[in-house]
Amino acid sequence: MLRIKILDKFILKEFWLAFVATLSFCALLLVVATIFDKFQEILENDAPWDKVVLYFLCSLPFKLIQVIPVVSALAVLFSVGGLARHNEIIAFLTNGVHSLRIAAPVVVSAIIIVFGTFILNEFYVPVLEEQARYLERRYIEAKSETKLVTRRDVFVRGIGNRFYLMKMYDTRE
Repeated sequence: MLRIKILDKFILKEFWLAFVATLSFCALLLVVATIFDKFQEILENDAPWDKVVLYFLCSLPFKLIQVIPVVSALAVLFSVGGLARHNEIIAFLTNGVHSLRIAAPVVVSAIIIVFGTFILNEFYVPVLEEQARYLERRYIEAKSETKLVTRRDVFVRGIGNRFYLMKMYDTRE
């Protein structure tokens, strides 16, 4: 039976608090940077605000996945550094707790973060990023629906080394 000790709960609480706080701060920075990057286009093309907010929400997971390694490292530094600053690490060590035992909850959390990131990156991020690209092209860049679904002069190599030239290709059909 798996029992979580008080020490593990304490270290886990410190780590996850630092992780969530750092991730939230990075998300805020990424949203603000995206707003400043797209602000001129949003105003020029008179994009609907609900579509703009949806664009920001759909594009955020891809950007957050990229900063999770840095966020994890900062969370370790903040949580363990906070424990060391208040001499709690020394108290653990003088009471006979091995340093690897102190690190175990952080390592388990890191494994959970790796698997969670993998699942998000494989199943949710591609769908959300595709939706964000569509919202950006359609509403922020103000391209018409027909320009998004039709392509002109498509040259494709097909089965049996056949080449196909299409003057206009409609992706809906």
